[in-house]
Amino acid sequence: MVTQNPLPNLSADRNLCKNNSLSVSPGSFASYKWQDNSTGPTLTIDHAGTYWVEVRNNFNCVATDTFTILNLLEPPANFLKLGDSVCSYKSLELLTSGSYLSYEWSTGAASPFIKVQTPGVYYLKVTDNNGCTGTDFTVVVAKTNCLTGVFIPTAFSPDNNGVNDKFKPLIFGTPLQYKLVVYNRFGSIVFETTNPHLGWDGTIKGIRQENSSFVWTCSYQLEGGIPRNEKGTVVLVR
Repeated sequence: MVTQNPLPNLSADRNLCKNNSLSVSPGSFASYKWQDNSTGPTLTIDHAGTYWVEVRNNFNCVATDTFTILNLLEPPANFLKLGDSVCSYKSLELLTSGSYLSYEWSTGAASPFIKVQTPGVYYLKVTDNNGCTGTDFTVVVAKTNCLTGVFIPTAFSPDNNGVNDKFKPLIFGTPLQYKLVVYNRFGSIVFETTNPHLGWDGTIKGIRQENSSFVWTCSYQLEGGIPRNEKGTVVLVR
C-alpha cells in the first residue's frame, strides 16, 4: 500500500516582536521532534534563529519543515511626553511622537490623540505596522501660573485672514455667566451673545460695516470670581 508522506507546515519566515513569544505547530501528526529535541506538537519561540521539526504519521513516514525568525523587532516606546500641565479652564492635547496602526488610551479612546482637562496619569497602548505593541504614559499636572480674567480687545479687522477676524473677549477662566452686546453709534444692538465662543464678524444683517467705532458691554462671572460688568469701545478696521 502506498501512503502519502506527511506535509508539515511551519509557514513562512518572519520577524518577531522583542519580548513577545510565538507558538508554532506543523499540523497534526503521530509524533514530533524539534531541533531542541523536544517532542511536543508545538514549539514556543522567543529568539531569532532557524527552527525545524521532524514529524511522523501513523504509517511511520517521515518529513521535515524549517522556518526562520529573521529579526527581533523593537516594540514602540517613549512615544508620549514625560509630562505636561493644564489650566483648569482649558484642555490639553495629548498625542504621540509617531504614527501607529492602532491606539488604546486609558480613557477608552482609540484615536491618535485625546484632549484632557483633568490632571492625572494617562496611559496609551499602541500597535505598529509590524504588529508590535508598546505602552507608555504621561503625567498631567495642574498648571500654577494660569492667566485669569477677561481681556477685551480695542480693535479688530474682519478681513478673513485668520487673524483677529472677530470681536470677542479672551477669556481665561470658566464662565458661569456671560453676555456680550455690541451697539452702533445710534445705540442700536448690532450683535449680542451669551456664548463665550462666539464673536462679531463686523456685519449687520449680512452687510459689511466699514471703519467705525462701536460700543460694547460685557457682563460675566468666572468660576471662583464675582459678577462683573464692563463697557468700552472697539474700532472696526478694514
